[in-house]
Amino acid sequence: MLTAYQNGMDCVYSCINSTVMKPKNKIAIPAGERIKVQLDNKTIVFVRSQSALDMWMEKYPEAKIVG
Repeated sequence: MLTAYQNGMDCVYSCINSTVMKPKNKIAIPAGERIKVQLDNKTIVFVRSQSALDMWMEKYPEAKIVG
């Protein structure tokens, strides 16, 4: 890691690289095994089972199953 006393451009580059977030490990679920549910205008979740769907529908009565 570069210090602040070195060249200004190197410090900026170093500071930017140190704050880059790493991607999260996501589990890939085949499209045929999941149900897409729209909870509200902004929120969409994917569920794998009928029990999970029932739980979301109970919490969000206005939720819709999308394609």
